[in-house]
Amino acid sequence: MRLRGITAAAAAATALLLAGCGGSAGSDEPGPGGPSGTASSGAPAKTAHAPEQALPDGFDAAGGWAVRSDEGLHDPVIDARAGAVAFLADEPGASDFRVRVRDLKTGAVRWSSSPLRPLDTAQSGMSFTPRLLVAAKDGKDYVAVLASGGVGGDGVDKPSSVMRLTVFALDSSGAAAAPLRTVDVPAQDLSVADFRAQDDGRVVVPRSKGGVAVDIVSGAVTTYTADQLKAPANAPGCRDSLADCDLLPHLVGVSGDGALVNGEDAFWRTGGAGWFSAAARPPQADAEYGSAEITAVTGGRVLARWEAQNGLAFPSVVSVSDLASGALTASVLCTGGRDTNVRTSADGRYLAAGTAVFDLRQNKGYCFAETPQHNALTVQSVDDAHGIAYAMTDGKTPARITLADGRTEALPQGTAIPRDVAAGMGMFTDNQPEGFSAAFYPVR
Repeated sequence: MRLRGITAAAAAATALLLAGCGGSAGSDEPGPGGPSGTASSGAPAKTAHAPEQALPDGFDAAGGWAVRSDEGLHDPVIDARAGAVAFLADEPGASDFRVRVRDLKTGAVRWSSSPLRPLDTAQSGMSFTPRLLVAAKDGKDYVAVLASGGVGGDGVDKPSSVMRLTVFALDSSGAAAAPLRTVDVPAQDLSVADFRAQDDGRVVVPRSKGGVAVDIVSGAVTTYTADQLKAPANAPGCRDSLADCDLLPHLVGVSGDGALVNGEDAFWRTGGAGWFSAAARPPQADAEYGSAEITAVTGGRVLARWEAQNGLAFPSVVSVSDLASGALTASVLCTGGRDTNVRTSADGRYLAAGTAVFDLRQNKGYCFAETPQHNALTVQSVDDAHGIAYAMTDGKTPARITLADGRTEALPQGTAIPRDVAAGMGMFTDNQPEGFSAAFYPVR
């Protein structure tokens, strides 16, 4: 099972503005019989043609489709296997919102959900904008809305704070599809904004000591206490300092019978096949005093950042390790802070984390941090079919990276670069021409 979605830090950086979508004649709503690409009145659904703009030559700028700003569809998430893209949208004139799913290649509306009521964020004191996640298991695809806020309360008694997952089948139909299930988890001490969406369809949320994991397909909720997240008893160096490495363990992932945990300057996997971060330490990392932290878990791999050995040009090392064994797969010296925008190509071959990119088939990494000769490049997306990454400098110069050899090429100023590339389509959401909020172009 795999799950793709908006990562917590990336989503926090972009406000989710949910705007209008209706079911009147000529609107986007599908017919009541299912995904027909027609409005509820029987009139053809209006799908805007993609605006012609400057694109990398890997995309057909004359083809594709787009979402108009006045449609109010935002924060699209692609499900490559299903060939679909899901959006969130408000109900016109109301605070409710819906999930709307369109065909990735044509833009035709497949279905819309029944209205969802937002949770109370004013009285509960929780400020968290809903996120969309897509997942697949046993040949079936799902889309889920992750939200948090308050439920209940009567003006005297305060609302109870919860994290809510509302799950739909991705092959739903009609203009008001009902959710398969809704899962509420008490959220008083959960760091919901730091959620991690795993490839296996589970959403992991840490707390100050422990965390929870929710299976969005089955609805099962597993709670992890600090005692359950203790480092292995024989973990080298864990208890050699004034503070044990597992004094404040944070859940960052789950796998099989074990949990992945970030501790003080170390990380580990619990359970029968558990391991400690010393087993995954890259040769360039400081073995005695360096910090180590898991920054992402994806595709059976663990992405981590380490403090480099004293005297090295770069202050940190980025590594990829096998989730099951902890064995080091690849590493690269690369400056930068915590990886907040981790992207995996649709086929799982490439993993991009800020200024670092890994070819997981060749087990090698590239660093595109700033040097005396080059500006830093932050990877935005990867076209796995052609081995190309698209990136941007801090000065907003677009660039293309050939992943076979790490060669970089500046693109003309004003060239749009995709936020995601999957199933033969590129999704462009930033700096769109006036009147458009997202555009989808075929890969050449």
